[in-house]
Formats: sequence, C-alpha cells, structure tokens
Amino acid sequence: MLDITQKLAEQTLFSGLTQEQLQAAAALWEVRQLAAEAPLWWHGDLADELAVVLSGSLQIHINNRELGRVEHGEVVGEAAAWTGGLRTASVCAAEPATLVVLATDRLPDLRARHPAVYDRLLHHALLGLARRIHQVDRQIAKLAYGVGSAPGRKTPGTLSRLWQRLTNSSPSPPPARQALRAMPALKATHADTLATIESALTPHHLPAGTPVFLEGDRGDSVFVVADGCIDVIRHVRGGRGERLASLFPGALLGTGSLLLGERRNASCVAAETTACWVFEMNQATFAALSGEPGRVWRESILEALRFQLSRADEQLTRLKSGSNPGSTDYERIRAGLV
Repeated sequence: MLDITQKLAEQTLFSGLTQEQLQAAAALWEVRQLAAEAPLWWHGDLADELAVVLSGSLQIHINNRELGRVEHGEVVGEAAAWTGGLRTASVCAAEPATLVVLATDRLPDLRARHPAVYDRLLHHALLGLARRIHQVDRQIAKLAYGVGSAPGRKTPGTLSRLWQRLTNSSPSPPPARQALRAMPALKATHADTLATIESALTPHHLPAGTPVFLEGDRGDSVFVVADGCIDVIRHVRGGRGERLASLFPGALLGTGSLLLGERRNASCVAAETTACWVFEMNQATFAALSGEPGRVWRESILEALRFQLSRADEQLTRLKSGSNPGSTDYERIRAGLV
C-alpha cells in the first residue's frame, strides 16, 4: 500500500515540513492511478480537486491540441481549486501515472487543522496564477495598437513646486483598513488580523498623473489602492500605450513583481483627474507576514489574481476575435498560448 506521508515528504513542494505535519494531513488525500491516455479531468468539468504527480506525467490539452506536460513532483489544478469555476483545459495521463488528489471541499479542514501544508499549496497557487497573467499580458502587448502615448515620469512644474513650498502641505493618508475592507477576501476578516496586515503597509501620496511605477522598473512590492483611481497602461507598438484597466480602492497592483521577482510589466499611474493614495508592502515584509494574517493576505491576493486573469483573458480574446467573441473563441485563444 502506498505510504502517502512518505510520498508527500518526497515532493519539493513540501520540503522543510516535518513528517508529523505531513502525516497529520495525509488522511485528507487520496491516491489515484491512471492508465496511459486515461482522463483526470475534462475541459468544462467543475474544478473540485487538485493533484500532485507522484510518478509518470500528465498531458494538458484543449480541442485535442497539447498545451504542455505536468511531470513528477508537479501540482496541477491548484489555482482552480481556490478560484472555482469550470476547467479550462482537459488533463489526461501521457503515460501510466500515480497521483495524490485533494478535493476542494477538504481545503477548509486543511486550512484549520494543517496550516503549514495549506500554506504551501496556497503559495503554489499564487505563483501559478501570476505566471499565467504574465503570459496573457505579453500576448496583449503584441496585439494592441494603443490609444495614447505611453506614460513617463513628469518633473513638477515651477508653479507646482512654488505652491507646495507656500502651503507646506502634507496630506494625511486615509485609513488603510478602509481599502482592505474593500477587498472581497477581507470583508469579514477579524479586526485584529486586519490590524496586523495594516501595520505592514506603507502609505504613498500620488499627485494626479504621477506614476506608482513604470513598465520595466525593478520592484518587489505590491500596492493597494486606497483613494482615487490608478490607470494600468502597457507599452505597445509605436511607443503608444494600451490601457489595461482602471483600478479603484481595494484593488491590488504589482503582484507579478512581488511573487515572481519580475520587472514591472505595465505602468501604473494616478489618473490625470485625481490625486491618489496607495499602500505598499515589499517582499521582505510579505515573507515575514505569517500565521492567520499572512494566510488571509495571501488568500486576498489570490482572489485579486483570479479577477486579473479573467479580465486579461477577456481582453486578449477581444483583440483576437473582435468586440463580440463567442464562447468557443476563449478555448481557441487559450489553445494558442503555448
């Protein structure tokens, strides 16, 4: 009989966890054997489980076109396990394979009783969604024509500097918890947990038209919009800019740099009509945020990434298929992201 605890301990995903931690959580997993070409999930199935490949490999495909492989030690379906919805691709065994599978209705139990194991899976899901968004955004940049000039840094004018010296004004930031409560995953969070997250954030005031950061900048932090409107703009052909989104209080920006360490893949700029407040959390603070506050904060980022991916998928499909794409267009576009 397969020793699930030992097999979990052998996976890089769970390296550093104790035998006791994995053994306690082992009862929530089930072993599944797949013959070659046998399906694990079909495109359109309810996303109700995730799996770790113990041996063999899996094939991911849409409309019989292979998109990639999931090899030994890798996880499949983890992002969908949190975000729900329907499978966007089919998964079958490329060769005989052994998996351990976790049903999504067991995630609350895993979270409550085995938080160390839960946290590893949650982090893996965050990385998977961030990579997917990065991939789709690159495709958008190749196809979009843009509707205005790409943003740059502006030097304050003489009158603006004079007015600042005369008034010596230093506006006070709004309460960070007001913006945090606007995030769907944090609406019902305990006040003490929210206070811990709030204490890890640094406020920044942005005059109208001022960038939070520009595309290509180095960075390792995430920002929460607290007041005003932030425009997300991507460089496209001819030095023009394509607006990807307008973000309002409760929205997150900069998740790719936080999670993947990549350069900023779009510019985020305070709208021309209003000053803004944002709150920043850098990577070191993010890594140190542990326990329930860290868990809740990561879940809120996952929810934000789910929304970003949905929005990016829709924009890419419109660019490739016109203003009124049909449902099958989404499948065709996803199949092209290889």
